[in-house]
Amino acid sequence: MYRRRLGERTLSFGVSGMLYKNSLLMFDNETTSVWSHITGEALAGPLVGETLEQIAIVPHSPWAEVRKAYPEVRVLSVGGAQTASRDTYAEYRTAADKFGMSAAADLEVDARLPGKAMVVGVSEGDEALAAPWSVLEMGRALSGELGDLKYVIAMDSRSRTAVVFDRRLDDRVLEFEPRVNDGRLRDRTTKSVWDLMHGEAVSGPLKGRRLDIHPFLNVYWFAWSDFHPEAKVLQP
Repeated sequence: MYRRRLGERTLSFGVSGMLYKNSLLMFDNETTSVWSHITGEALAGPLVGETLEQIAIVPHSPWAEVRKAYPEVRVLSVGGAQTASRDTYAEYRTAADKFGMSAAADLEVDARLPGKAMVVGVSEGDEALAAPWSVLEMGRALSGELGDLKYVIAMDSRSRTAVVFDRRLDDRVLEFEPRVNDGRLRDRTTKSVWDLMHGEAVSGPLKGRRLDIHPFLNVYWFAWSDFHPEAKVLQP
């Protein structure tokens, strides 16, 4: 999710129908500039070089979990599309040899991970990393640094909801245990326990405090590595 306001103007967007590096390109109606949905950067047009501010992430969360956590949640819909009975991309999701609009033989993919491996992609300044879902699904919490970001990345195995939190709170950097237990994290610094869905401490000295969520993408490795060829791949 990106902020539509850029400087003194508010932009409105549509789908261009074009692809760049096998990824969707948007356009804005005001200047007809073309934007990458992966980076939020204008790649062509009067606003080329400008970058939209990413203000939220789109987690991979079951509707039942979201509704339970946020009873007043609103559903964004285009003509009731969410009621579709068939997943248009079901075959694409399961076809290991299909990358974007290409077959595997037509696209060079960074061999560190399978092309269709799902990763949590995180960027900070000119640096980027990828946390494979295969690692997070094992219940691993991955902590480290990326530029100025002090991160912890984890996934709730029940809902398969991935999160990236900034470990900085006030004037300290929290150290977290490397395991997720029942959808919760425990920090070693204060022994507080944190809920993954909200990033809120539910017990311990920091009960009621919240960690900031850092923007990220749930994305296929072939796409993330195409935009970030120097991305570090996190391992247990």
